[in-house]
Amino acid sequence: MSEVMERPAVTTPNRAPMTPDAMIEKYVALRDRKKAIEDRHKTELAPFNELLDKLEGWLLEALNAADLQSMRSPHGTAYKSVRTAAKVTDWKLALDFILERKLYELLEARVSKTAAFAIIDETKLPIPGVDTTSEVVVNIRRASGGGK
Repeated sequence: MSEVMERPAVTTPNRAPMTPDAMIEKYVALRDRKKAIEDRHKTELAPFNELLDKLEGWLLEALNAADLQSMRSPHGTAYKSVRTAAKVTDWKLALDFILERKLYELLEARVSKTAAFAIIDETKLPIPGVDTTSEVVVNIRRASGGGK
């Protein structure tokens, strides 16, 4: 059975006492500022990422035209690799295929945390071979009126 753990409070020496309202206000403001910086960085990085994508495309064309797997220069090496992905689009169809052919290696070794906690809650017993943890954390939601 899992136990809910309390995350230890962070203590800051020499900090002037703040009310919970002031801490929430500060947290929301810092989170907004962080998001603005992330958005700005995304915008600032966009032209660099576009140019990097173009250069990768041109280098791939050069490698293909020269029938090469890699190309070395004094500044570095460009090389081809294969990027793969496997995405389930119809779980029932995929699972039937796996079970019929006993292709269990297609399955990942993890369980649904939602289902695991539901079973533990219902049976009041741990699931053999599955370690579960829960911890109490603090979340901050902005006031619906803007907080001012």
